[in-house]
Amino acid sequence: MNLVILLTVLSAAQAPASVATTVVLSGRPEARLDGASDAARHTAVTGAERDTLKVVIVRKGDRYFWASRDNRELERRVSGAFHIFVDRTDGGYVRVFDRSTLAESMRPEGARFEYAEHVPQFRGAVTYWGTLDEFRDESAAIP
Repeated sequence: MNLVILLTVLSAAQAPASVATTVVLSGRPEARLDGASDAARHTAVTGAERDTLKVVIVRKGDRYFWASRDNRELERRVSGAFHIFVDRTDGGYVRVFDRSTLAESMRPEGARFEYAEHVPQFRGAVTYWGTLDEFRDESAAIP
C-alpha cells in the first residue's frame, strides 16, 4: 500500500504543470507577394482567403508559438514601434508595426497595428500584409 502511495506521489511530482495558452495576436491578410529570384507576383487577398490565411501567435508561459504555422517556436523581439516574432529554424517572421507611434498627420485610418508575415519556401518566399484583429502584449494591446 505504501508503495502505491509513493509511486502516485512521485508520478504526480514529475507530471508537467499545465501552462495556459494565450493568443498574443491574430490578423487576416489583405495582400500577398509570392516571390523567387526570377519572378514576383503581388495580389490582393479575397474575403474567403483572408480567414484561411489568418496569422495566429500564442504564448505558453514565456514561450511564443506560431499557431498558424505548425506551432513553430518563435523568439520575440521589440525594436521601437516594431514587435518582431522570429522563427529561428527557417527565418520566417511576423513583424508588427504600431501605427500610433506615427505623427497624427501621417497615421492612416483603421487598425492601430499592421503586420507583415514572411514565410520562406524552398526557392522563394511568401509575404502577407494586413492589420491585426487582436494584439495582446506587455507593452501594447487592443481587444
